[in-house]
Amino acid sequence: MKHNFKEIEFKSNDWIQSVALRYEILRKPLNLHLNSLDLFKETDERVFGIFMGEFLVSSANCVLLENCVKIRQVATHGKYQSLGIGTSLITNIEKKIQNMGIFRIEMNARKTSLDFYLKLGYCTIGNEFIEVGIPHYKIYKDFSS
Repeated sequence: MKHNFKEIEFKSNDWIQSVALRYEILRKPLNLHLNSLDLFKETDERVFGIFMGEFLVSSANCVLLENCVKIRQVATHGKYQSLGIGTSLITNIEKKIQNMGIFRIEMNARKTSLDFYLKLGYCTIGNEFIEVGIPHYKIYKDFSS
């Protein structure tokens, strides 16, 4: 399946697609809404996506912390799940991060997606916790070795 990975510019049409995708997949099922403050925070984040032509099928936000990158808001369009699209998104982000000289990724993963990340080599830190009303795990991956 031919797809392209690219960085998404803030407030571009691609970014608007990213906001809509993340709302549909991550927030709407939990009855959570985006507000302008949530979106304004994204000015300091890098957003990446997988596209099929002009159509965004998967995206994630990256926040640069002191010595690592936190990935958040990972979403893949329902009909493209289980086709390797999410794996492609995460592995491309990992390469991008390593090219920046950063060798650690952290994120809060939903319990329902934990197996996906474990298969990609991520490890859990601590115990299950509740975030946005559902179970999550803090996970990480180091590339320094």
